[in-house]
Amino acid sequence: MDHTTPPEIAVENPATRHVVASVPCHQVSDLERTVRDAAPAIAEWTSAAASRPQYLRVISERITARSEELARLLTAEQGKPITQARLEVAVAARAFEYYANLPLAPDVLRDTPEQEVVREYYPLGIAGLITAWNFPMALLAWKAAPALLAGNAVIVKPAPTTPLTSLKMQEIFAEVLPAGLATVLVGGNDLGSAMVAHPEIPKISFTGSTPTGRRIMETASSRLKRLTLELGGNDPAIVLSDADLPSAVEGIAAVAFRNAGQVCIAPKRVYVHESRFDDAVDLFRQYLTRQRVGEGSDESVTIGPVNNAAQHKSLLEIQGSVRDQGGTLHTYPHPMPDLPGYFVQPAIATGLAAHARLVQEEQFGPVLPLLPYRDVDDAIAAANATDYGLGASIWSSDVEAAVRVGDRVRAGTRWINQHGPAEIDVPFGGVKQSGLGTELGLEGLKAFTESRITNVKY
Repeated sequence: MDHTTPPEIAVENPATRHVVASVPCHQVSDLERTVRDAAPAIAEWTSAAASRPQYLRVISERITARSEELARLLTAEQGKPITQARLEVAVAARAFEYYANLPLAPDVLRDTPEQEVVREYYPLGIAGLITAWNFPMALLAWKAAPALLAGNAVIVKPAPTTPLTSLKMQEIFAEVLPAGLATVLVGGNDLGSAMVAHPEIPKISFTGSTPTGRRIMETASSRLKRLTLELGGNDPAIVLSDADLPSAVEGIAAVAFRNAGQVCIAPKRVYVHESRFDDAVDLFRQYLTRQRVGEGSDESVTIGPVNNAAQHKSLLEIQGSVRDQGGTLHTYPHPMPDLPGYFVQPAIATGLAAHARLVQEEQFGPVLPLLPYRDVDDAIAAANATDYGLGASIWSSDVEAAVRVGDRVRAGTRWINQHGPAEIDVPFGGVKQSGLGTELGLEGLKAFTESRITNVKY
């Protein structure tokens, strides 16, 4: 008998680079076992259809009861400030509560004396949920809650740099749900690839990069798997000449620098009318003076490190490209923390051309380009000049004018005088290369089902 100890993944605190914990690295054999164990669990879950909402409510309550423990663990593995970690834990609890109260009723499409047509929704079986490292708890909840309510089993693969809160969530699942119904497997790309290719996992919900999303789509195509892909973004914010500039800058910066800029829907390019540009630069500088960079467990810290070495290296290269391409970095004016972690000096950048790397790429970090424009048509054209289309925001004192501008911007969500948030009861998804399908809201629930029509002639 083989008693070889399975390999482990060391999870480090990105602020200190100290190992927080080591967890087993699951193998493809673990996936096969998990798929086998899900079959009896699905049968039990199918018979418990009427009581599924109550199970979800109990999960929500257990998350809330352990909220401080989960928040501190989230900060330790992900790096975000503890105040933001608490909010993310609350978002996760809210997701299970929301879906517990969302009925999935049949749709009566036609009801006449001669004919009745009804659409009903059925679970798919096993849903493979692949989550990203920027919001590991929220993303797990946004996927698992609707998948479970719809009647599916779930297999969760968190990012290997942030598996600890997901494993704590599995503890809660094990306390509440039938054995084998919800399992967390921690592993590398080989495990994710095996999930996508597995013939008995008919649904994949993935949050991550666009290149990885394309590879998932290629693999899944051979079995016509159902996919939800929430991919990259390069969200523009357009500040019109009549905008309340202090409010616009505060609203944009609060999201752009949240979680050290590691937010899919964060503003990543800011277009400001030339008549207000210098004032906007000053206001963004003032915003940076009010921030504090440091280790996330400190209650006063507002910007922590980025999550991992690869992201840290990429952002340092991007900051270097700003100078190489003729731009100016206006940086966080205080001393950076004397810590060995993955800290990036928060900054805004000016003087860049449209083709600059920081403008064209999704930086996913606390470095934000500001770009002046003269004519709103030029701003709209620049906003649309990307393969991405996740979110966008328009800022103006004239809401109707802002909506007209938003109508011309190709993005899955156009916010007016705000940027974000993603709200649990509002469908969310990208266009162009930013994704496929919809998460959140009733549409996010239906995404974990297949619909069947019953057409009766009397």
